[in-house]
Amino acid sequence: MGKRCNRCDELKSHDLFSVQRQNKGGYSHICKACVVQRNAEYWRTPIGRMSQVYAVQQVCSRQRGHPAPAYTRKELTNWALSQGLFALTDAWRDSGYEKDLAPSVDRLDPNQGYAFGNVRLVTWKENNEKAYEDRKACAHVTKQNRKVRQLTLHGELVKEFDSIAAASRATGIQRTNINAMCAGRPQYKSVGGFLWEHG
Repeated sequence: MGKRCNRCDELKSHDLFSVQRQNKGGYSHICKACVVQRNAEYWRTPIGRMSQVYAVQQVCSRQRGHPAPAYTRKELTNWALSQGLFALTDAWRDSGYEKDLAPSVDRLDPNQGYAFGNVRLVTWKENNEKAYEDRKACAHVTKQNRKVRQLTLHGELVKEFDSIAAASRATGIQRTNINAMCAGRPQYKSVGGFLWEHG
């Protein structure tokens, strides 16, 4: 005998429900497929979207060594609503939920943490494009854009570059090889006739 889902009202086998021992019968009242659908619908609401954004901000802050966001999830949601979140969410919905149009929160100064004086409400595409430009311009230091020094085989400085990518573009030497030498891989005695190290 199966179990009826409280959401879709379909009778389904028990293996299509999550185990929840605290419930009568030992299973969730909603089938797994309906849980996935319900969650997807929630993440596309203004409140759900800001919950996702806030969770990502917490993780990114830890990874960057920045303090936690200087606001709560509720405060972020209220701020975003005052900045036009409903309009952005409506445009995202009308697009069929294209990733590029998902509401996002971008830091104005990439070297500072998340605080109301340092954030703006944008689309995911705008946020991603600014992050790319910041990395390209070396506006903040990441693993991708640490300074790198080009040295002669005798250790004399030839030139310093803002990133491995910039060094690769200027010299025509593959960035993966420069990166490998900077990382200290012993098989790389020189790359392109030069020594390479992080500045």
